[in-house]
Amino acid sequence: MELSVRLFLESAPKRQRYLRATHILFGLSESGKFSPETRRQLLSAAVEYLKNGLSVYDIQLFRRSCEEHSDWLPEDLMVYEEEEAAVGARAEVALQSALSCLERLHVEDRVGKSNSNRLLATKRGRLESTELRGVRDQMRVAEVYADIRNYEAMSKAVNRLLTLAHSMQQTTAISNRADSVFVQLEVNRRVVELWLGAGNLDALRSLVGTSTATLMTQAAECLMQIQFCSPSRLVPQQRNVEDLISELEEYALFFQLCEVYACLKIKIFWFCSCLYRERFARSGVDPRRCGAKHEKEFFAIPCVAWR
Repeated sequence: MELSVRLFLESAPKRQRYLRATHILFGLSESGKFSPETRRQLLSAAVEYLKNGLSVYDIQLFRRSCEEHSDWLPEDLMVYEEEEAAVGARAEVALQSALSCLERLHVEDRVGKSNSNRLLATKRGRLESTELRGVRDQMRVAEVYADIRNYEAMSKAVNRLLTLAHSMQQTTAISNRADSVFVQLEVNRRVVELWLGAGNLDALRSLVGTSTATLMTQAAECLMQIQFCSPSRLVPQQRNVEDLISELEEYALFFQLCEVYACLKIKIFWFCSCLYRERFARSGVDPRRCGAKHEKEFFAIPCVAWR
């Protein structure tokens, strides 16, 4: 039966579309039996990513794989040397841009710390704002290293990112506690995606283990306080409780699917059950089967980079 290319590629993140396409083309023994149109769709998706991406290594690897199937690749889907050079130049610019953002942040931070006359509240607000910018910029650095396939540098950037996000969570004022917990969850999710893209399952264990379970518990506690205590102190601006609950559900589903995929021993849905039990009861949905109604989200999670 001919597979649906759209089903496998459309909902996936950008890099995962490439990884899935190349795995189907070059990693499956039955790929030679695909129709010309299916093969062209897969090749087109891979080449589009390569030409607009940042990895010269990916281009070279793709070219070597295509050499084993020279009859597959039409001329309009080839990646030429000048396009490869353009990708390399664009990667260098992206990396320098990301690193310069970090440098500017450090300079601004030193200037800000030199002013000792600010009120404590102002300092606290600026600290949180600066650290949030630092998290964002460090995340960009890690993503660029992942795009150019420099996983050693990416690992160092990820470690700095996790340390920075954890520091922000520890020092955040109580008024922004929910924000800081959700920022940490988002950092964990994006780092998990980076390691999945790198094909390193071992690096995931600390991210979807006890630390993430603790974060999920803290997020659930924040939402319960928002619902039953004082919303004005805990609700981030421009966001309501339903938005936060939906976001937490998405994190729970994502980490649970990662657990199933990587065969890790953690049951993260348990931490959300106290929040959703009544909602599921009203809707008649069994929470233990809630993943079955999220087929699109399942196909959207990253896949390991096949070697």
